[in-house]
Amino acid sequence: MTSSVCEPDTDTEFGDPERKSKAPANHAPRYNVVLWDDDHHTVGYVMKMLQEILKLPEAKAFELAEAVDDNGKAIVFTGVKEPAEMRQEQITSYGKDHAIAECKGSMTATLERC
Repeated sequence: MTSSVCEPDTDTEFGDPERKSKAPANHAPRYNVVLWDDDHHTVGYVMKMLQEILKLPEAKAFELAEAVDDNGKAIVFTGVKEPAEMRQEQITSYGKDHAIAECKGSMTATLERC
């Protein structure tokens, strides 16, 4: 899961780091939304957040939550800049995980250009 990973050419694709493709030269640049792991959010929180924001099925949300936990980060969305920025904002403003007392707020998500 490096910044050189870029998903297929739809704005609704998510988190398949094994699938690499470059956008054609005449298309707008694409961005990955990278979700970063921390010790202040549960897998359940991550799953619920991804299901609500990205409309993912439970199995895919679980797969990505586990990837974040196992790898320290995971690409959860890839698209052109404006939709990617919107997803990043939704993640970073989602709110705290009430299951963990030390949780101070939302998770961290960054944009990486493909």
